[in-house]
Amino acid sequence: MGFIIFAVLVLVVAVLVMSHKDAGAPAYVPPKLEGNRPFPEQNKIKDNLQEYESLILQSPFNMNDWLNVHPGEDNLGPYGEFLTIKQIVKACKETQSFFKILKNLYLDGANAPTEIDVVMIHETGIYVFESKNYSGAIYGSAEQKEWTQVLESRGKRHFYNPIWQNRGHISALKRVLGQELNYYSYVVFSERCSLRDVPADSETSFILRRHRLQGNLVEMMNATKPTLSIAQVEALYQKLQQFKKR
Repeated sequence: MGFIIFAVLVLVVAVLVMSHKDAGAPAYVPPKLEGNRPFPEQNKIKDNLQEYESLILQSPFNMNDWLNVHPGEDNLGPYGEFLTIKQIVKACKETQSFFKILKNLYLDGANAPTEIDVVMIHETGIYVFESKNYSGAIYGSAEQKEWTQVLESRGKRHFYNPIWQNRGHISALKRVLGQELNYYSYVVFSERCSLRDVPADSETSFILRRHRLQGNLVEMMNATKPTLSIAQVEALYQKLQQFKKR
């Protein structure tokens, strides 16, 4: 019993000592978060990321991805877009940067309306993604109007040059957002295909399979000086909202 009373007295004294403050002691200042960005910006980046991560978790396609279950032929296109967006969000999380994503935008093209699969507005510029959730072997040059997909069981099929396709998308975006922004073109193919004979990447144009997308974006974001503030990213995002598919 005496030991218990002694222990209680020691605890009380310790609490009193720890709670005592000298009159001239400075107020407690919480430690700064990593990085040089102001707290409001860091909080916006965090909240924005959580919003997109939540949307990914809520998508029914997320279960297909986890279980590696085919979404069905009719859903291959939307599923590819979902997987592309998932890689984009992972890249922005790794770089701790601010971004906004829109999909299925309808804008006026040079000769006809054009549909854009995925657009990311980022602090470093406008990233335009053409998703091709194809299998088989892919062949095509920068100059050819049509590229070729070769399937062992179905033979060959041709599709419009995706470089030209995304070039048209960027031209349409420039008419809305302006010429002075940095634009980057990404043609994203499925991991299920092989890119046999396609053009090499340039500084602003990339053709790759989806599993390389996150690493490529992280490299681009880290190597490119930001040109847009968070407020400007949000303003451009609002400007494009009117072109979303209803």
